[in-house]
Amino acid sequence: GGCDGSGLLSEMWRLDLATLQWGPMPALVTARYRYAFCTVRGALVVLGGYIDVGEDDDESTPRVEILSGEAGDGVFTSLPPLSCGRIADAVAIAGEESTSAAGQVLLLGGFDEQGVALSTVHLVDLATGTCTPQPALSYVRGNLSAARLPDGRIVCAGGYPAEPSSEVLGPPGGGASNAAWTWTQLPAMNVWRHNCCGCVMSNGCFA
Repeated sequence: GGCDGSGLLSEMWRLDLATLQWGPMPALVTARYRYAFCTVRGALVVLGGYIDVGEDDDESTPRVEILSGEAGDGVFTSLPPLSCGRIADAVAIAGEESTSAAGQVLLLGGFDEQGVALSTVHLVDLATGTCTPQPALSYVRGNLSAARLPDGRIVCAGGYPAEPSSEVLGPPGGGASNAAWTWTQLPAMNVWRHNCCGCVMSNGCFA
């Protein structure tokens, strides 16, 4: 996916870390950019983003696709669209469960169909497209970065317009083990950031 300056792309590529060589993958059903993605049960899932609607115009989409098969050698197929509507510039994190039919994804922040930044967090059932609201972010954030920590908590940082702030989703301090998780403010970054990426390193730090 993405765009090359002349149009939107549906082609996908992968990097073999053993040989450091790029190779082609199956193409997306719908060319798009600024989408959310993650792996769920070994399958690559792509959610939302912007698509071409003609006359040199792009708009966000609720469309979802999945690439299954050994080592991603299958084909992308369409899943039910997001019930929460069109979205772009969100972050997707695989849900920690094994009982749903097709897996679940947490979808954080992003921009809605009007280009308004969101604080919403939804748990997406990939089999149905149903988006169930979860505790909202403390700030609206589009183009944010987020990742799941080794202990299961989720850290979120940056994004527009809450650029230097960060927060973590986890159980309340001193609360019961089954207490609802909430977002807690973390120290702000020393530099304002959006359109950034984040990951969890082997030592458990979020970078």
